[in-house]
Order: sequence, then C-alpha cells, then structure tokens
Amino acid sequence: NTAFLLTWIGARPVEAPYIITGQILTVIYFCSILLMSVTSNISKTLTK
Repeated sequence: NTAFLLTWIGARPVEAPYIITGQILTVIYFCSILLMSVTSNISKTLTK
C-alpha cells in the first residue's frame, strides 16, 4: 500500500535513498488517485 509506505518513509531520516523513494512513492500515490478518477468517469460514460 502506497500510503503505508509513504508514512514509513516520512519517519526515516532525510538521507539519499529515502528522499528519492519518497518522491517516487508520492508520484505513484497521486497518479493512482488521478487514474481512479479517470477510470470512474470512463466507466460512468460507458454504462450510459
């Protein structure tokens, strides 16, 4: 789960491997939210 991993990364020290991991997980998290919205709209359109 991305939210769990972001919480764990947030508790880590600000060091090289954790910074890039946090940035990648943040992009994945927000892309998944956008993707859920888009697929929901497409599904609603197709079921009409």
